[in-house]
Amino acid sequence: MLNAVVLYSVGSPQSLTTASLKDFLNRFLSDKLVVKMPRFLWQPILHSFILPTRPERLKERYNAIFDHGVNPYLALSERLAAALQNNLNQHSAEPNFTVKLSYAYCEPYLEPVLAELAAQGCTNITLVPLFPQYSDCTSKRPRLILEQFAHEHPQINCSLVRSYVGCKCYLDALADLTRSYLYGTGAMMNEIEPHSDDLSGFNPPQAERTHLLLAFHSLPKSYIRLGDPYLSEVEATVNGLKSRLQLTASNFSIAYLGRFGPMAWLKPDLEDEVSRLLDQGVQHLMVVAPSFAVDCLETLYDINIKLKERFIHQGGERFTYIPCLNDSQLHLKVLTELIQNATPL
Repeated sequence: MLNAVVLYSVGSPQSLTTASLKDFLNRFLSDKLVVKMPRFLWQPILHSFILPTRPERLKERYNAIFDHGVNPYLALSERLAAALQNNLNQHSAEPNFTVKLSYAYCEPYLEPVLAELAAQGCTNITLVPLFPQYSDCTSKRPRLILEQFAHEHPQINCSLVRSYVGCKCYLDALADLTRSYLYGTGAMMNEIEPHSDDLSGFNPPQAERTHLLLAFHSLPKSYIRLGDPYLSEVEATVNGLKSRLQLTASNFSIAYLGRFGPMAWLKPDLEDEVSRLLDQGVQHLMVVAPSFAVDCLETLYDINIKLKERFIHQGGERFTYIPCLNDSQLHLKVLTELIQNATPL
């Protein structure tokens, strides 16, 4: 019996060439679930104004985080898949797992990955979209693809992980990771014991000048009005962290990043919130990004480079970015539990 797990995420450009950046951006912004404007209006804007110029601007941002020509997001994803496969085979009663990666907007794409697993004789396939909070923009397409695949391959047992927020283990892991940075031990994150009985709250050194900011990827407000459940998933994550870390209105807040285009997006915007916190006298800003499973351009550049520079330049003394769960033992425990409890189709 061959069991397969497919980790699915947005993907990222594989090189810093203009062609690679343009192809990725075109695929991303041509997705009808991401940009819901009528095609006859959006496509001329995309091809006449965005694709001719934006790839070059993106190149500067990606160049700041690429490591010797390697995209860290893709490298971290590969490490996560390898670690998860090893973990599943070590701790499963039926140690015959293979873990594959698939992406929405770069190779390997989900459909051929599923087809390859079927050809290899997989009897069980579990799809895990690496989006902790569900949104139609990110998690609907892989569900539709898996449902079609399951219809065409009734001999294969297919299961799906909808999101992370219903998993107590995920909220425990986020709290444990964040707590380790609050107390200065975050450099040893791979050695953090998955959920201990330590229920200590927000009380780092100089707590009165320290603020924890939860940064989530933004979404147009119109998508929420159309029924996208993303905001409620964000609220569930925030409430879970508040109770576990004993956060109060004076020592934490939330903000959104990734706004694109002129429409109204979820508020407050990340940079606006940081300016507000500086005005209130915050000197040590700690930022965690719960809507990202693996560090990417938005976390490594937008937060840990651009936002850090802004905070320090405007008078802040210390900036701490708390990385994503990435390939940590905490994340492996979360994913293993999610896989064990995935919903059969």
